[in-house]
Amino acid sequence: ENKNYFFESGNTDINRNYDIFLSHSYLDKIQVLALVKLFNIHQFSVYVDWLEDNQLNREDVNVHTANLLRNRMKQSKCLSYLTTENITKSKWCPWEIGYFDGLKQSKCCILPVMDANLMDKNIWDCIHIWNMLLLQVLMQVVIFIYVTKIAQNL
Repeated sequence: ENKNYFFESGNTDINRNYDIFLSHSYLDKIQVLALVKLFNIHQFSVYVDWLEDNQLNREDVNVHTANLLRNRMKQSKCLSYLTTENITKSKWCPWEIGYFDGLKQSKCCILPVMDANLMDKNIWDCIHIWNMLLLQVLMQVVIFIYVTKIAQNL
């Protein structure tokens, strides 16, 4: 089965299953795209509402929206909660993690992402010593191991 859904959008297959439901703030769409690509590289299918169900209207949230999201969460093995300073502005993210936690008995992981501008100068000095490519590979391995462990426990 092809699990690389990164470039697909407008999915209308209501029966598709996903490895990961990605709960996030739309304000973090650049980070979301990078994370989806990373998960896809490691053969995990990811549900992101505006990539898969782009017919949803953010200006007209209604019962249909909530029902569709509930169904998508039921079709997902785990939930990843992308945490940034924008998450506090989201009305949906707290509801999604609460609903999913009750539905799947805590098969959720928190993915904190820090704004590089907020990092301490000493941390930046250490990071620049490392080869940036090495750091990217290390982060991919850490996320892959963590998500694989969650998926295996499903």
